Amino acid sequence: RISENMTKQFWQTFLWGLLCAFVVPVFALFLMFTLVGIPFALMLMAGYFIMMFFASVFTGITVGILSYKWFKIEYKSLLGPAVFGVILVQCAVAFPYIGFLSWFFAFWWGLGGVLFLKKEVIKQWR
Repeated sequence: RISENMTKQFWQTFLWGLLCAFVVPVFALFLMFTLVGIPFALMLMAGYFIMMFFASVFTGITVGILSYKWFKIEYKSLLGPAVFGVILVQCAVAFPYIGFLSWFFAFWWGLGGVLFLKKEVIKQWR
């Protein structure tokens, strides 16, 4: 479902990830100025780093699924597309001069996917 959201609502997930990538660290920095806010800022940044990890995984899975669909390869589990997609994303990041741009792009897109997953989980809890 996450890769479907990331592909169908590409710009929306990308822009939400871009917004979150800049707003969360700035907000945590402002929280650090208060004594009460220090633990909240540390928890917020810990959650942010966890989301950074999952963002790269979600981007890899989505790129793998899109690649499998483009090459018309059938798959029964997500392991094949996930491994293939993560390898593709890491190869794109390894290119000199443009690697950091592809990393930012993949990170922001995946971060938006993580945010949409959180939104779906919160909807299910209600």
